[in-house]
Amino acid sequence: MRMSKAIFVCVCLVGLTQLVWSQNKDIGAFQQKGIPGYLNPRTGTFTTRTQGSAVTPGGDGQFPGTAIFFREQANITIQNFDQPTNALAVCHVDISSSTEFGWFDSADVSATSTANGWTCNVPVLTLWTLVTPNTDKLTLCVSVDILQVFTLGSVSQAVSARTSNQPCLSLSQPANAQTVVNTFTFQL
Repeated sequence: MRMSKAIFVCVCLVGLTQLVWSQNKDIGAFQQKGIPGYLNPRTGTFTTRTQGSAVTPGGDGQFPGTAIFFREQANITIQNFDQPTNALAVCHVDISSSTEFGWFDSADVSATSTANGWTCNVPVLTLWTLVTPNTDKLTLCVSVDILQVFTLGSVSQAVSARTSNQPCLSLSQPANAQTVVNTFTFQL
C-alpha cells in the first residue's frame, strides 16, 4: 500500500513539473515559432515583420534608433444615405510601421452627427523608436462602424449594423513632432 502511494505521489510530481516547465518562458526551452508580424483584427490582414539582422532590442527594454514623436490624423466624413435615424457611427484608425520592431497604434472616436451623416477626426499620437526614420513607411487603415441602438424596457444596447473600410494607405514616416492629416469620405 505504501509503495503504491509513493508511486502515485511521484507520478503527480512529474506531471506538475512538466506543467510548470511548459508555462515558464524564462527556462530557455521556450522558442517562438511562426512568422513575426501583426494580424489586423478589423481587416483580417496579416502584415509581416522583417527579421532584424544586427539590430535587436536591448535587454533593458530599450530599442536602438531615433525616438520619433508624431501624430497621424484621419478626418473622416460619412455621408448617410440609407442608415437608421437612431444609428451611431464610430471611426477607427490603425497605423503600423514597416520596421523590424513592428510598431502599431490605433484609435477609435465616436462620430459627430451632421445634417447629411457624420464626421469624425481621429488623432493617433505615437512615439516610435525607428532605426531608419527617413526611409521607413507606415500603413494607415480606416474603418467605420454604424451602430443601431435598440431599447427594450430600461435596457439599451448598440448593435453593429454595418462596417465599412477603405484600402489602406502606405505613407512616408512623419518627421519628429509632425502632424499629418489625411481625409477620407465614406458613402453609406
